[in-house]
Amino acid sequence: TRSDRMGLGKTPRLLLLDLDCVTLYGGNPRDGLPPEVYLLHPDLPDTLAQFGAPVVLLTHRSREDADYLNRCLQAHGVVVQGIVSARELFLSALRQGKIRLLVNKGLSKSLALDWLERRYDCKRTDMVLIDDRAENLQELCDNGMQAGILAPFVAPDSFDQQAELTTFQFADVVAQWHAPQAWPTPIFTPPTCTRTLAELPLIGSLSSAKLSYFEQGRQLIKSLRRWQQRLFRSSVQ
Repeated sequence: TRSDRMGLGKTPRLLLLDLDCVTLYGGNPRDGLPPEVYLLHPDLPDTLAQFGAPVVLLTHRSREDADYLNRCLQAHGVVVQGIVSARELFLSALRQGKIRLLVNKGLSKSLALDWLERRYDCKRTDMVLIDDRAENLQELCDNGMQAGILAPFVAPDSFDQQAELTTFQFADVVAQWHAPQAWPTPIFTPPTCTRTLAELPLIGSLSSAKLSYFEQGRQLIKSLRRWQQRLFRSSVQ
């Protein structure tokens, strides 16, 4: 069957988890949220145990932010085996000689696959990513990852305790994994649900720390890329 050809019937050896799929936190320019960190899925520790695969955080956030958010998760029972942050994505690009990809597309999460295969002795065909960005999932699937789960996420309009956000039931992902014949493509989107902030455990506060030299350089490269894109658009008009 199509599912068998894609390997969707087997439990992954490595579950890659984007931080936006399990936490709601500030410091993200696209959301404009305060610095409080909430756990999106109160049942996450038990549900991940049912999934049956070790977890690695895969994020574009800085290593400093990722380490802090990981400590918050670990303190609330979420067991994580490792972290791939912006720093590891950059080092992986250098190791693979993918400088052109780095310049043209920035820190693509697909750069993590080589890093993860080396670090965890695990083929990319045995990895699964849960992410809220379709382009991230598509890039990794195009580069050999077993499958992806597109997590619905819409941040609340305000930050009072009754504010609602759109997310998903983590248990739905586990249930769907054991019924892979229902997957029409390698990327599955679980049903949405709504929660209020009052339902979510507050697990930390992500303050803006002084940027490391790596992060300062990264911000400079991003600024140069934006300038390059604006210059290109103006030249073709």
